[in-house]
Amino acid sequence: MTIADQESFRMDVLKELGNIGSGRAATALSQLLNRRIEMKVPKVQVMTFAELLDSRGGPDVPMLTVVIDVHGDVEGRMFFMLDLRSVERIVEVVLGERNGIENLSEMAYSFLFEMGNILVSSYFSSLADLTGLNMSVSVPRLSIDMLGAIMGEGLAEMEQIENKAIVIDAEIMEGQDRIEGAFCFIPLPSSMGALFRALGV
Repeated sequence: MTIADQESFRMDVLKELGNIGSGRAATALSQLLNRRIEMKVPKVQVMTFAELLDSRGGPDVPMLTVVIDVHGDVEGRMFFMLDLRSVERIVEVVLGERNGIENLSEMAYSFLFEMGNILVSSYFSSLADLTGLNMSVSVPRLSIDMLGAIMGEGLAEMEQIENKAIVIDAEIMEGQDRIEGAFCFIPLPSSMGALFRALGV
């Protein structure tokens, strides 16, 4: 198998991970909201921290993120990211609130946390099932801040700024409404090889 073939196979496996995670998340969100939610995975990439920031508009773009730390056979940090326009749209569609991001109600924060928890947990459980690795996660944390500040702090704590990130774009659809977000997993440098070996890539 050539290097190009190996890379293509790796992307296929990661996209399958994204599809499984998205399917689980869509089912859980449908139950939470009592309405039909669909999710698609248009793109999967492996990129550096700098490339990740550039792909989202730069470090100064404000984002909502839900973060969990991963421990065990593979260690790292998982994020689910939404731009603030998408956050406001979700809150308006689901809760009927139009207060803007600076005036979110307690109910809106609670909903966003639960939604983010469902999304990131769905991807984590898919990763655990596909790899068969023994892993556990921390309590999720919700942040609304500039992306560089959110992710830079997390990466600095883990001493992995030069490491690669697995980024899975996600489209969340309900009727005619479509929201675009992204799931990101940044393993510790020592864990990337073990992760890909467990995935068979």
